[in-house]
Amino acid sequence: MTCRGMTSVFTGIAVILWLWLQVPGSSSQFLEENCGIASTIQPKIIGGKPAGLGLHPWMAFLHTPIYFRCAGSLINHWFVLTAAHCFDEGVDYIVRLGEYHRDSDEDFVEYGVDRGFRHMHYNNKIYTHDIGLLRLKKRVEYLPHIKPICILENSNMKWLTEEATWFTATGWGRTSPGPNSMGSRVLQEVKINRRNQTECAWVFVQRLTSQQICVGTEDRNLCQGDSGGPQGRMVRMHDGDEYRYVQMGISSYSDSGCTVSIITDVVSYGEWIKRVVDWNTPRDNKEQHIL
Repeated sequence: MTCRGMTSVFTGIAVILWLWLQVPGSSSQFLEENCGIASTIQPKIIGGKPAGLGLHPWMAFLHTPIYFRCAGSLINHWFVLTAAHCFDEGVDYIVRLGEYHRDSDEDFVEYGVDRGFRHMHYNNKIYTHDIGLLRLKKRVEYLPHIKPICILENSNMKWLTEEATWFTATGWGRTSPGPNSMGSRVLQEVKINRRNQTECAWVFVQRLTSQQICVGTEDRNLCQGDSGGPQGRMVRMHDGDEYRYVQMGISSYSDSGCTVSIITDVVSYGEWIKRVVDWNTPRDNKEQHIL
């Protein structure tokens, strides 16, 4: 995640407020009922500081035995959601959950990846339908710092994403667009604005699909290393004073200067996500290792 004009990750003060939209119905419309609840969910002011510990317990750190690959988000006991371009066949991937500071000995837990699922229409040249799922070898046990994000199962809820003018993004990506910039060692959080589709179409010289969203803020944006990570908002449930954090996007790609980015609209793929999860979850859904 980049920010220009300061050595810190974010410029100025960005007030991260909640999206006071109401979702009709109850939490049963989510892939995982007990989702989107952080250890300390509350309005937070971000001003040149990393994201708060425990505020994004769904964050997944995808790596190989040698290098960091992408971010992702835990969506239930068995699956991590990420970008389709974040994994390849024949590579030994590991998902680290509960990660916050990459250089500290935290209580993170690592899981081997058993299988990857890319969307059938994923195009690796123009990155359309850039969405994928990773099935873990072992069932994840939820902890205060390891919890799933909310995924809407019905793509008819796409209006929720369309009404959002900004998103909260999290990741360990580069903190500046320079060639010598390194990925962040601490999980970062930033507010990024929705931009007109034509702006990204002009920068990337391609027409965006209805499942892609153009984002970018003048002084802060996604950058290399943020791929696969979630963008979302806090949403109020219609049946009471309950709030859940709902994933609306997946970081797909940015321009070389990290000024604008394209994210995949997650809500558009609600049925696909549910179908893959339902068809590929171990039948007993119990504590076990997949060989």
